[in-house]
Amino acid sequence: MAHSDFAKAKSYLDTAKSLLPEDHWVSQYRLSIRLFLSLGNAAYSCGDKGGAEAALSAIIIHGRTLDDKLDAYYFMNAILFLSREPERALKGSLDILSKLGENIPTSVKSNEILDMVGRIQNKIKEKDDDFLNAKEADNKNFTLMQFLCQASALTQFGQNRQNPSIFVFLSCRLVDISLDHGLCKYSANGFACLAFLLIGKFKNMQDGIKFGKIGLALQKRFDESSQLCRLPSFNLCYYGLIAHVTESFQSVAEQLRRGMDIGMSIGDTAIALLNGLHFIQKAFAGGKNLSVLLNDIEYQLKLCDLHNHSGSKAFLSLFQQTISQIINKGEYVTSTEVLDDIAGAGYQDVVFFHRTIQSFWSGHNDRCHYFAVKSSCSGASKLLGIIAEFYHGLSALQILRKKKSSELKWIAKNSLARFKELATFSACNYQNKAQLLQAEHFSLEEKDQGARDAYAAAIEASRASNLVHETGLACELAGCHCERFGDQKSALNFYLQAKQCYDDWGSQMKMDSMECFIARLSADIEIQ
Repeated sequence: MAHSDFAKAKSYLDTAKSLLPEDHWVSQYRLSIRLFLSLGNAAYSCGDKGGAEAALSAIIIHGRTLDDKLDAYYFMNAILFLSREPERALKGSLDILSKLGENIPTSVKSNEILDMVGRIQNKIKEKDDDFLNAKEADNKNFTLMQFLCQASALTQFGQNRQNPSIFVFLSCRLVDISLDHGLCKYSANGFACLAFLLIGKFKNMQDGIKFGKIGLALQKRFDESSQLCRLPSFNLCYYGLIAHVTESFQSVAEQLRRGMDIGMSIGDTAIALLNGLHFIQKAFAGGKNLSVLLNDIEYQLKLCDLHNHSGSKAFLSLFQQTISQIINKGEYVTSTEVLDDIAGAGYQDVVFFHRTIQSFWSGHNDRCHYFAVKSSCSGASKLLGIIAEFYHGLSALQILRKKKSSELKWIAKNSLARFKELATFSACNYQNKAQLLQAEHFSLEEKDQGARDAYAAAIEASRASNLVHETGLACELAGCHCERFGDQKSALNFYLQAKQCYDDWGSQMKMDSMECFIARLSADIEIQ
């Protein structure tokens, strides 16, 4: 049913079910397993949660062996996750792992995590160049990795992140089995998750990028034989978590959109909608037109309603508010109920991230600093934290023009160092940011020529990377610098360029702001 009409498929399957004899779980056992599993899949893909649960529960009740029930358990956990019951979904996945002989600890100590990661790194170093063509795992280890992959995803993308050490353990265990007992399509996700850990938790960019590339290569190997059925899940791990460290925002967003489209076409709606959410993040960072992006969000919100995915809906609502505010000072307001739900699920940092971005683009630097400090999105591999850190650094430099502060100096200095480092891995995403921060440092220090050269480099780099919003920002800040140094004609030229960029981006709010600057300078120049 990879590319079918799921509603029509469900109708046919319901008819087939009605034709089964009363004793079908005895006389037609294998057919009943296949039929009810397909019915559960079709119902799930249509948004019929009740129908899907009924079909899968029947398999779990009447199945004769654990092997016969595994697919039903796996699908049931996915439905629970989609229905905003991540704790039950994770418990279900861990229970199956326990039945398979894989006992997962309730917590893992830091030294144990270090030992696990170190052991895996050493194993990889011992492998030869033909590692990616190693044997495939047998059925037992395939099933283990299937549920380890599911449990890992539930701990990372679920709505409760209270015990992140379990995510580390699950990801390491998945890779460990792949190295010791053979590879399978789930191995790719394990390497992508481990790459995320190395880059984020351990600040090991080199090994993290290497492991991510191994995951990408494995995904390509196994999807050739699985008709892209694993692509949405892998794209969520690789492109959703780490690819922005090395690849352009636009290309990463494209892959996540592909993951969403394929996920919806094969009925994997939970993973599809998470791909969609991460697509919005990366597309926003890549400077996608705001009105187009708002339409994308509204489309995804309709899908969330159809499939009862309230988790993704809450985060999409935050982006909807942020983007609408940047367009025209806000048409949408995220409800208090949604904000409370997000905070209660352990994602208050995401709310603070959006407040940071909204404050920055509205010109409220003190407020931006306040929310950036409260946010804990920071991390070497978390894109929300990277974006917030950039705007926090710029706001700190603006505030330093008015008052001295050792804390703000440290923030500004640290931000510049951070983006210089990130630019060595992905110049297309981060070189312009490092140059703009450098320009603002020079401007604060009243180094006129150094600042002008750095602004010019930032503008050129932003244009080369098609980051239209940051091209406009660099032009705006260059104009402010020139105006401070009495060069009104250059300032006017920069403001005109900034206005055009903000027009292309779709921000009427920023266009209006530039129009005020332009009108004021034009009048001053005319008087002179």
